[in-house]
Amino acid sequence: MMPNIRFLSYLAHFFLELEMFQTNVTDKIKTRILFSITFLFFRKLSRVRDSVEKYYRVGQATEDNMVHAHCMFDT
Repeated sequence: MMPNIRFLSYLAHFFLELEMFQTNVTDKIKTRILFSITFLFFRKLSRVRDSVEKYYRVGQATEDNMVHAHCMFDT
């Protein structure tokens, strides 16, 4: 008994649409995960940069004070 051609065509179309739907959903999930990872990385990098700038300024001030004190003792 030969299956109905229309039914096979419908079935093929259904599975093609299902595959396209899965591909789109997977791409959206990958994009969101990548965005989240990238956002968190740059956020963490910004915090590290702020900490380095803060401690650099403290170190710079300490060195400047020591140079100033050293010059005062020399005179």
